[in-house]
Amino acid sequence: MAAIVGVVVLFTVWPMLSAWSAVSTFERTALDAGYTLVQGTGVALVTDSTPTTPTYFRAVDSAQVLGGADADIAVSSADAVLDGIFRGNVAFLGKELTILPGAVIMGDLEIAAAKYVTVRGEVVGEIRGEYRRLFRPQPTPPADPAAEEQETANSPSR
Repeated sequence: MAAIVGVVVLFTVWPMLSAWSAVSTFERTALDAGYTLVQGTGVALVTDSTPTTPTYFRAVDSAQVLGGADADIAVSSADAVLDGIFRGNVAFLGKELTILPGAVIMGDLEIAAAKYVTVRGEVVGEIRGEYRRLFRPQPTPPADPAAEEQETANSPSR
């Protein structure tokens, strides 16, 4: 019986304690650095304001930061969506982060932990940290009109 309890603790309680510890450390780091805490009500957070001081956004299930930021930000939530111009660094802890098309992070993107990071916008700085998969579509190069004209001129006529 003790072995069964040990296995249950190992596979259920231990991962929860580990996750709680990671969130606690992430939050403590942001708050100790002077970030202002903005919490979601209930399980979600949606904001289109543009913070001008370092800000820590915390939500249980989902966070949407849609107005960019004029300062560094940190986001902890299971899922997060970023849109707008972020003129500082962005830190993230959660399951999935999506940077929408047209969004720009001028600084670095620091991933404390994530399963999936999707960058459909632009990250000017470095992307670093712990993530399982980074999806970053490669932009299609612009068409070269001179090359197309040359190709048309060299193709056999029908």
